[in-house]
Amino acid sequence: VFFSEGYRKLFRDLANEVAGEKLEQLLLYQSTEDGLAGWNDGKRIGINIGNLITGSFLELEQKSDSLIGILGHECGHYRYTDSALRKRYAEHMLNGSWYPKEPAPENAQEKEALDAMNVYFERKDKAILSIFLQTASYLSNLLNDMYIEEKMCALFPGSIRRGILMNRDRNVEWLPTLREMLETEKDRLSILMNLCAQYALSSRVNAWDGADYELIDTLKLLMPVIDEAGKAADDMERYLATNHILLMIWKYFAEIIDEIEKNSTENEEQKPEQEEREGQKENPNES
Repeated sequence: VFFSEGYRKLFRDLANEVAGEKLEQLLLYQSTEDGLAGWNDGKRIGINIGNLITGSFLELEQKSDSLIGILGHECGHYRYTDSALRKRYAEHMLNGSWYPKEPAPENAQEKEALDAMNVYFERKDKAILSIFLQTASYLSNLLNDMYIEEKMCALFPGSIRRGILMNRDRNVEWLPTLREMLETEKDRLSILMNLCAQYALSSRVNAWDGADYELIDTLKLLMPVIDEAGKAADDMERYLATNHILLMIWKYFAEIIDEIEKNSTENEEQKPEQEEREGQKENPNES
């Protein structure tokens, strides 16, 4: 059905209306491997008919609503997301500089966090900066998703809104509980990002089974920042909020960095012993 010419035409017409202008290309494809529901590159939009969310619905009408919701989400990015700004933000962070500007600490703890993070910025430590950027990209995209989905639901209260909310509810159903994450995730930063996603999607978190309330306390501190940034009309405000959140969650970065540096030290200590053993193997007759 979804690959029929009739449905493709319907989808193209809907996409051009929802995007606000005629798209350069709308690609409908089927893949169970790329893990994407949809994508856009500023000119084109792709919708993966084989995505897991759509595939989880049983009825044809539900599947169609799900695809329309994904289309609405991607058209929201097309209308409202500043792709060039996202690229500049990533380039600056990997080059060791804050963008659009350094966050202003609001207390002594955040001042210590800024000083600690700036050490890695000044060193241009690519490994650590990549960790900062990975988290910042996740957060900024999450805040951006909150904004565009609310905008698109308000603009298109029919099938677009229905599809977006249906997909969002399914995503929330699949999110693990806090205890499950503590049993499977390697680091608390990843767990915190999942909690942020739960809150952004549903305004609540699945922590009914009770565990690690320090993470919940941290999330409570982040909630007002997330709420405000999710409503901000300017993408720049979301990147400023992202930078502030990085300071607020520094202790979770510190746990990962400590582990990396510990492993690096152990490897350096073992290296001379390993080289000596290899040398003995190469020259067995030397004493």
